[in-house]
Amino acid sequence: MSVPQGRRRAVIVLLVTGLVAGGCGEDQDASEPPVSPPPAATVTSPLAAARLAPGDESQFSPTYYPDVAVLEPAAGPEWTEERALGRAVELVETRDPARAEEARKLFADPDLEAVVPDPVLRAAAVSLLGTIAEPVIAWLATGGHFRQVELGDPGSGAIARSLADPDGTQRIVVDERLRFEDPGLLSAVLAHEALHSDGEVSDLEELIALSFQALVHMQQLVADPALGSERTLLAQHLNPWVLARLNTREPGSTDLRLVLPDSSPTIFPGGIDRPYFAALFGPAAQPTPGNALLKDLAEAVVKPDAPLPDPLDFSVETVELLDAGQAALSPEELARAAEALGLEPVGAGA
Repeated sequence: MSVPQGRRRAVIVLLVTGLVAGGCGEDQDASEPPVSPPPAATVTSPLAAARLAPGDESQFSPTYYPDVAVLEPAAGPEWTEERALGRAVELVETRDPARAEEARKLFADPDLEAVVPDPVLRAAAVSLLGTIAEPVIAWLATGGHFRQVELGDPGSGAIARSLADPDGTQRIVVDERLRFEDPGLLSAVLAHEALHSDGEVSDLEELIALSFQALVHMQQLVADPALGSERTLLAQHLNPWVLARLNTREPGSTDLRLVLPDSSPTIFPGGIDRPYFAALFGPAAQPTPGNALLKDLAEAVVKPDAPLPDPLDFSVETVELLDAGQAALSPEELARAAEALGLEPVGAGA
C-alpha cells in the first residue's frame, strides 16, 4: 500500500521542520438510523476511547510522569539455567504450543549460548520466538554482528546500550541491575538494541527502534498479562512506550501511527505534553544506515502490500512506512495489552 502523497508531505513537514519536539455523547433521535461503532474498535474495547491513561501512574517512568518515584529493579530470585529455560518456554508456548520444543533446543544452541551466555538474557532472546522480533535470535547467534550480549555497565545512565568496541566488534550491554528482571521484559530491550549494529545512532534510529520495542512489549503482555503488573525499574521504563504507541492513533481507530496533528491531545494523559510518538524525538535527526534486521522487522510489522523504501535506512521514509500502519497485532491484541497495563479510557480532550 503506497502512502498518499499528501500524508507523505505531512509526515516530512512534521519531522523535519521542527514540529517534532526533542527525545464523549448526545441522545440519539429515534427516527435516525442507529450509529455503528467505528469499524476498527468495539464498544467493549478500551481502544474505542480517544485516549488511554494509566490507572496507576507509578508504573510509568518519571520522565513522562514527573510526580512519580523511580522504582527499584527486580530483587530476585536468581535466574538459573533451569528457571530461565522454563520461563522462555512458557512465553513461547502461550503463543504457539507447537514451538515449545523449538524453544528448548534454541536455549541450548551452542551458537546462541556463545554470544548470550547469561541464562536470563538467553531466555529473553529465546522468548522472542513468535514475536515480530523473532529474526533477532539468528541476528545475534549467527549474524556475526555482536560478539557478546552481557550484563554490565552500559554507561550514560542507560538501561542498555549497543556498544562499538575499538577493535570494530559490537556488544550489547544490559544494566547489571536488571539481572533479576523477567525475560519477557528483557526481550523487548534486546529487540531494540540488536537494531543498533554499528556505531551510528541518531534520533531517527531511536524512534524506529522504540516503535518496534513497544510492539514486542505488547506481544509479551498478551502472552502473559501479569507482566503488566510488574513494579520494577525495567517495567517502568518499558511501559510508557506502549502507552505512547497506543495513544498515537486517531479517535475511534485502532490504527497505530507515529505522527498526528500537532494539536492532538497528549499521549501521556496526566503527564508531560506530547501530541504523538514521534514528538519525543529531535527534529534535526539525520538518517543512519539500515541493516537486514531492520528489513525483517519492517516486513513483520507493515501491511503485506506496503512497498519498502530502497534503501531501507533509519530515515524519514522508514518513519513514513511505519506511520502508514502496523499489521502485526490485531485490535483485540492491542486491547489486551492495554488492559494488562491497566490503561483506562479518557475523553478526547484529556
